[in-house]
Amino acid sequence: MKDPEKLMEDIPNGVKDKLRFLPVTERFSDGGKECICVIVRPQKHPVYYDGQYYSRTGSVTTLLEGHELTLALMKREGISWTDRIADNISIGDLSKEAADYFVNLARDRGRIPVYAGSDDMRALLKHLDLLDGDDIKIAGALLFHPQPDHIVPGTTIDIGVFSEDGALLRDDTTAGPLIMQPDKAVEVLYERYIQGTYYIDGMDRRMRYDYPKEAVRECVMNAVIHKEYSRFLPVTIRVYPDRLEIFNHGKLPDGWTIEKLIGEHGSEPRNFRMAKVFYDAGRIEKWGIGIGMIMRSCRNAGMPDPKFEIFSDGLRVTFRPAAKLKIHSATANTEGLTPSEKKVYAVIAEGKFTTAEEAASSLGLSVVTVKRTTVKLKEKGLIRRTGSKKTGDWESICEINQ
Repeated sequence: MKDPEKLMEDIPNGVKDKLRFLPVTERFSDGGKECICVIVRPQKHPVYYDGQYYSRTGSVTTLLEGHELTLALMKREGISWTDRIADNISIGDLSKEAADYFVNLARDRGRIPVYAGSDDMRALLKHLDLLDGDDIKIAGALLFHPQPDHIVPGTTIDIGVFSEDGALLRDDTTAGPLIMQPDKAVEVLYERYIQGTYYIDGMDRRMRYDYPKEAVRECVMNAVIHKEYSRFLPVTIRVYPDRLEIFNHGKLPDGWTIEKLIGEHGSEPRNFRMAKVFYDAGRIEKWGIGIGMIMRSCRNAGMPDPKFEIFSDGLRVTFRPAAKLKIHSATANTEGLTPSEKKVYAVIAEGKFTTAEEAASSLGLSVVTVKRTTVKLKEKGLIRRTGSKKTGDWESICEINQ
């Protein structure tokens, strides 16, 4: 090697001129021979070569063109697709109802100044960094326009109910300003499609659902915030007899795995400004703690942990309900009981026990009889109390159907 020092400079400079990144060179001796080692580390952004851009995943090199190239270059500049300008949208086109909805939530949290309000939409958008000069960014239009799906197709949350064999039984679509969509979708989901049973909370009758509402809401919020809106596809919620699936068309950040997602991690939203608005409204936190909250809610409800799956076009979260109690025949569970005890046991075993007053009315018994009977059933080892005396519920003691 005639001039190793010069070669150690020429190699990086040549690579930089051709590929636009700098490798590392190291000089060493091997058996009396002068050697140069060229170290090329993984690149965070597409590599330019001969007028085109390429990305590499594993052993596969992909030529980036069209939309994929645009997204890659925007990512390199630290901006998202929703930071672009929304064409032909003015401040007057935005929804005051949506602005009021946001402002009321944000003021309760103390996360916006007093001067930012729905009466001055321009000041509000400027405070939220949703303006580029006089133009509205796509994020701002989607959050506050009454029909965001007319600006960006697919800006909806679609709910479908399916049979065990996958046949679609019925469906629903939640549209409207994006700041309001997740709450509206969860409301529709729990009013129409997710089963629940009543339990007693002091003097009140409350509903317990197959899936904890706070966990599902957090998951829907995450799907909306991390979605890739340039794909023009909706967030989907699929309800099956034995599970609930939420799918978001948006990949995890580069280098993220499922293990990192469900472990401790920081917040790295795809649509930063959109996420900031949801944070100001108190609908999410910005410390990456949402996944942990989802896991805890499921465990507290006696449910298995949700399953997170990465696909080439997005992320799916699957919830499964807690194990159901298997209801045995009356002769197996109520042999030797009085007629009143059989009646009360039946409504408890079927999960229909609400208040003692309502049970008494439906069974044709007195309230005193119902209360006395539950005590006797407990003493005989047929039922048990779950939770506290005030907020708990009665359940039958029988095998668990996994």
